[in-house]
Amino acid sequence: MSWHCYGLAFDISWVGTDPYLEHDNASDDLWRLAGDCGEAHGFSWGGRHVRLLNGVFDRPHFDMAFGLTIAQALELFQHGGLPAVWAFIDKVRGVPEGQDWDLIPKGAH
Repeated sequence: MSWHCYGLAFDISWVGTDPYLEHDNASDDLWRLAGDCGEAHGFSWGGRHVRLLNGVFDRPHFDMAFGLTIAQALELFQHGGLPAVWAFIDKVRGVPEGQDWDLIPKGAH
């Protein structure tokens, strides 16, 4: 499972590049800057902690799990679909339930 399944993650990349093949000082500095920016806004950055099967850090990946584990998100999803996951997140965020649900793509739940 992935945080992407719940709308809680995204990946970035630079046009015309392969983020998993670049390993020079300039690109490393740019990735660190992107990671620092994401972390400053509360995201967890894959370049700091997520290793792919080939051992490479997942530098394009950012997620915000709001204290959930993947297992908890899956359990919520199994009992109430994506709205149940987002209801939990709304409670954590301290906002009225459903405030931003118009952002959920139709058919995603």
